[in-house]
Amino acid sequence: MQDKAQMHVLEVILVATLFTSVINVAVTNLPAHNQSSYHTDNLKYLGFEILEILDEWEESSSQSSHLVYWISNNDTSSLGEYLDSGLLDSVSYNLIATHGNVSEILIDNGSPGSEVSIAFRTLTIEGDIWKITLELWYE
Repeated sequence: MQDKAQMHVLEVILVATLFTSVINVAVTNLPAHNQSSYHTDNLKYLGFEILEILDEWEESSSQSSHLVYWISNNDTSSLGEYLDSGLLDSVSYNLIATHGNVSEILIDNGSPGSEVSIAFRTLTIEGDIWKITLELWYE
């Protein structure tokens, strides 16, 4: 009877050692959660949402979206005010318009000091295709 008890204790110790080894290997080899990636992804989705709302928000006099109206009229101050009101104070951005092979910086808030998230929207303005790129980063 005592031999069976000793064998059972050895089995428990062996299982505990095996379980601990598996956990150690998993902790060592599995990638850790990247907090920075979360924040840049969050900024990217925020940028897409802001551009989408602005593109779907109809301007009453022209029957086009505010985004199309402000870009076609080169109204960067209204674009800047809208983006400033929709973003946190800790977020900076640049807004770039690409038409054909030409890119123009519509709003320049400097150079990023951290990782950049990019959101974009494709528009049709007077029959031409424009790509609006919003670069976002945390200060």
